[in-house]
Amino acid sequence: MEVYLSRASQHRLNSRPKNFGLQKAAQVNEATAALKRQARVENLNIFVSIYLCPPDKSKAAKKYHIPNIPVMVEMQDNAEKILSQVLMKASSVYEESCKGNNMLMPSFDRDNAIFAVAHSTNDCFHLEQSYTTSVTVGQLYARIKTMGVLSDKDKKRNALSLRLLLNEPMELEPEGDELDEDFTTKLSIKSARKSLARSSTKVSTSSRRAKRPLLIESTTRLQSQDNGTTATGNSPKRYKSAYRPRVSSVRVEYEAFEFRRRECIIDGDGNVNIIQHKQTETILVAKNWQRFIRDETHKGGYIASGLSKFAFKGLYNSTECAVFQCKPFSSWEGSNEEDLLHELHLIHLASYFLQSFYDRAKVWNVKLPRITWNVERTFIGTVEEAIPPKPMDGSEDNRTLLFKTFLAAPLLSCDGLYQERKFCGNTDIPQNEDRLGLAIDAYIHHALVDSGKTVLLSDLQGIVAPDSSVTLFDPQAHTLERTSGHWDNGKTQIETYLEEHQCNAICRGLKLHSEVTQKMVERLGDETEGNPQPRVPSHPLRLGFESN
Repeated sequence: MEVYLSRASQHRLNSRPKNFGLQKAAQVNEATAALKRQARVENLNIFVSIYLCPPDKSKAAKKYHIPNIPVMVEMQDNAEKILSQVLMKASSVYEESCKGNNMLMPSFDRDNAIFAVAHSTNDCFHLEQSYTTSVTVGQLYARIKTMGVLSDKDKKRNALSLRLLLNEPMELEPEGDELDEDFTTKLSIKSARKSLARSSTKVSTSSRRAKRPLLIESTTRLQSQDNGTTATGNSPKRYKSAYRPRVSSVRVEYEAFEFRRRECIIDGDGNVNIIQHKQTETILVAKNWQRFIRDETHKGGYIASGLSKFAFKGLYNSTECAVFQCKPFSSWEGSNEEDLLHELHLIHLASYFLQSFYDRAKVWNVKLPRITWNVERTFIGTVEEAIPPKPMDGSEDNRTLLFKTFLAAPLLSCDGLYQERKFCGNTDIPQNEDRLGLAIDAYIHHALVDSGKTVLLSDLQGIVAPDSSVTLFDPQAHTLERTSGHWDNGKTQIETYLEEHQCNAICRGLKLHSEVTQKMVERLGDETEGNPQPRVPSHPLRLGFESN
């Protein structure tokens, strides 16, 4: 009997409850809710509205007719850095809204802009730059909540509503033969409210007695915020601290390496040449970065990893840089050096075609977004000392460098409002839909035409700034002779692109659609398999500019 009861009890313990599915769903819902709560704690939604302050000091600021600008930021970011990025984004949005209206742009310079907390329709609090420089977003948000100036709506949605106060742009007519340049080009902003950094006293921005949320004067008459006196002359110079401590729980240690540098130069015909420097230089490379690979976060000295390369931090000439090396499981010393040289060569060639892309746009009067390559101060380095091999006893690989050769490039910001974006893969026929993506698609088309159908850029990605400009990095390509790297699919991929690419509005504006139509008549195979090749102009910039 005892045996039976024991087995029965064990059976009940091991059996699933009748509502096991409901319990499982409840666990999943609880886990999801916990992740959402964590995300709300780590991130903050900021909604920015633009207000223009007229020169007439008796009039209140007017809200500009665009929707609130939403941005999501991390609590650990420096508040002033985020506000500066928000200012860039607001400038881009404002400029986009002015297209076709012939409207003047206000100054979005940080010194001429004030951020204020929107407590209610009538009340707001000025955020002083001296305060936002020294705190994180989380600390700023906590103080605003503590002061009780956060709106009920923002409390519910874990958000922060900000007003961006700008001087209303105006055209000034000269009264005499000359007009003071300072008066026409410089405006200064003064706030009639007490700042968040000094006081929590509420100040109405729409009071009947004084509707002066922002006062605008020329720099020939400036009221000092320190003692309230009036001074004449130019705007006083103010010291700005460059100190921006990075919020990180991991201290980065560096190891010094002596190396010799190689870099590229490109001539007017698009020929890329390697220059080898004889002098020995020093670079500092982050130690122990491999410990953070599994976390897949930008922590310690680790930056990121792609399909075939690692990226980690370095210091060259006291400036932060990204150091790239191929992954050791798929590369060896010789292939690592070859791949990095191909990449350095290709990024210079891509930058060359980008310049000719803008030259073509000038000819056809097509306005393009700002696109650049992270090519300046990018170089190949080869260290003097031997690199120890990977441990074969199963112990942790903590080598600072994996091979003797590395690629170094300026470190791009990818936090705050800077976002990494992939425009196309290695074999994609890109069909982006937004303005920046359309420009990238047209740039790829242009490079193919400009190179005489010999270079098809691919695998384009970059860091998009708050003002919607982009800095591209790490390109690949397909070339007629398959000489750009192991990723190069040659003539096959070029033919596929010519057959499947659909020209967008920018392609047509640059007259690239007619180029594709003409080129598709004669297949690439006809040029490379027996038939004489057509004459290609010696200078790539001439391609596509001939009158048809």
